[in-house]
Amino acid sequence: MKITSRICQTLVVSLLLGGLLACSGEPSKGSSSSSSSSSSGHPKSSSSSSSSSSGRVSSSSSSSGKTSSSSSSSSSGSSSGGPTVCPAIYKPVCSVEPQNLQCIKAPCPTGVYKTYSNLCASNVAKAKFISNDECGDLEGKPYFEEPTACTLQYAPVCGTAIHTAPCGTIPCPAVVHKTYGNACEASVAKAQQIKTGECGKLEDTPVTKIDSVCTTDAPGACAKTSSSIACITAPCPTHVYKTFNNRCEAGRTLATVVADGPCGSLLQGVTAGGEPPVKMVDTLPAATSVLISKVQFKQDVLTLTLGYSGCGAQHFDLYIAKGFLKSLPVQVKFAFKALQEEACDAAFSTEFSYDLLPLKQQYGAEHGEIVLPGIGSYVF
Repeated sequence: MKITSRICQTLVVSLLLGGLLACSGEPSKGSSSSSSSSSSGHPKSSSSSSSSSSGRVSSSSSSSGKTSSSSSSSSSGSSSGGPTVCPAIYKPVCSVEPQNLQCIKAPCPTGVYKTYSNLCASNVAKAKFISNDECGDLEGKPYFEEPTACTLQYAPVCGTAIHTAPCGTIPCPAVVHKTYGNACEASVAKAQQIKTGECGKLEDTPVTKIDSVCTTDAPGACAKTSSSIACITAPCPTHVYKTFNNRCEAGRTLATVVADGPCGSLLQGVTAGGEPPVKMVDTLPAATSVLISKVQFKQDVLTLTLGYSGCGAQHFDLYIAKGFLKSLPVQVKFAFKALQEEACDAAFSTEFSYDLLPLKQQYGAEHGEIVLPGIGSYVF
């Protein structure tokens, strides 16, 4: 009985051990091999369990990373894939709306100027940004891509060239005839094409008229242009102030525009010498740094010497703000502006003369005194 009882106890223990091994994931084997496997297998199982547990953490971390990345990617994808919503603010930009235009004659415009409510709206329309603010007079007009490289083909055209050298008379800057290798070269130089072929005897001679197509709008432009006055005494007035339909019309005769709008009673039809006139503007341009000396007022002409730096001697326009400063006598703000900004340090000193009649017209009186701070008083 005792033997039988011990045998039964042994069988029970063996069965219990086998069950435990089976629960721990080890393959169920015979009792003796199970016992052997259990003693050597548990450390491996523990190690495997540790590795598995570590693997799960890593996997969880990886899964978490993927989820975050996927979520971010999904969010980004949704934003770029769907329609872009632009802010409802009006900060206009002028851009070129791309259009597939068919042309009979080259060059062919690639689009038209269009005002967009803001830069975002322009980008969404895949338009080419040109400048901030509205397009104004350019609205709806065709846009032409400017060529950046030309062929070596010699098919000469006679066009215009601008000289930035100091001017003694208008038109200023001086416009002369120049031969270009082909129409593309003339376009890159932003030259007006005068005729096909070489300039010949006209080379480097002054251009007096440019054939260009102007619009029919008439906002008015007051300009100083050459006249055909026959004089019997000296000095002889060589130029006259005249109102043109617009700036384009004035440009056709190379007249120098002094202000937008009609000339007014104190300027319309008034004759004068050929000195470049001052230009009346609402907003002054960024001034070029100059040193002023040797100032002289003689009737309506201002003569002075400007010291400046650059790559070569060149002309300076004199801009005067239309608004007058409240003082006695009144004062005006002004700015000297070089025709071409140059990053050279050579020093130059040049004498310039300016016709002040447009300033008198702006003041609105035949007699008075206007102070140009740092220059002197214009008394008329």
